[in-house]
Amino acid sequence: DRFGGSTDYGEAFETFESLALDEIDRKTTVLILGDARNNNAEPRADILRKIHDRARRVIFLNPEPRNAWNSGDSVMRVYEPCVDRAIVCASLKDLERVVSDLLRTAV
Repeated sequence: DRFGGSTDYGEAFETFESLALDEIDRKTTVLILGDARNNNAEPRADILRKIHDRARRVIFLNPEPRNAWNSGDSVMRVYEPCVDRAIVCASLKDLERVVSDLLRTAV
């Protein structure tokens, strides 16, 4: 069931690759917002690595506290080496801080 409610980051990355990878260049910042809980599906970190190799930077915003990142079905440990930054982002204040940092370093 494609829209059954279970998260499948691998499938999301496959879709992103087919629809948008060619649009990514060294001026692009890619933001991923999610908990990296993949419900035991294939994480497809190889595609995230391709995105990273094309983009200026890839930032993973995870709403869970760091101590929960690699528990249960979280694949954050698989994704972290494929991104420039992995940040806890669980509130509007966190998001404001991230956006402020991005704008400050967007030169």
